[in-house]
Amino acid sequence: MNHLAHCLLADIAGRSIAGSMAGDFFRGPLPPPGEPGERMSPEFVEGIRFHRAVDSFTDDHPIVARSKARLRFPYRRYAGVLVDIQYDYFLAHHWSKFASASLAAFAVRVAQEIGMHPDEFPERARPFLQFLLRTNLLVSYRERDGIARTLQGMSRRMRHENPLGSAIHELDEHADLLEEDFLGFFPDAIAMAKRVRSSA
Repeated sequence: MNHLAHCLLADIAGRSIAGSMAGDFFRGPLPPPGEPGERMSPEFVEGIRFHRAVDSFTDDHPIVARSKARLRFPYRRYAGVLVDIQYDYFLAHHWSKFASASLAAFAVRVAQEIGMHPDEFPERARPFLQFLLRTNLLVSYRERDGIARTLQGMSRRMRHENPLGSAIHELDEHADLLEEDFLGFFPDAIAMAKRVRSSA
């Protein structure tokens, strides 16, 4: 899952949105449930833990596997990240089906939550967070130009040659089937988040 989906699912699950946003920047073991980490509150740690649970759920889901298999060489190697980003595009477009607040209002809330935990994010996350807030990244996912810019930025940041800068054309070619996949998958992801909330 990409950033917008992670934030919404964390909110549905009653987990820290900021912690979930930090999930991509932490590796290795986490403290036991209910215990703080270095410079991290227990709630922030649980957000990271939930981020990992969502990633595992997504990676194991047969519909997501089907979406990845739709992409052709040379994009298949990057199918995971491409499907994640494309799913965020569909989530932004179908936002009212899954959330009560507007996308713009939710993006403001995400920014506020991040701003409440500045010292809990690792230093290497700071450039991305500044970019997210400066560009209103989550709202930009509803525009194809926003998705294209995201892919081009990722392509530039990679140290090796890659096709991500042109991947928008591959995603567009399979858009109808990928959208069908997303609409089949995301209710399952929401159900998973609700189970987490009810088990707390």
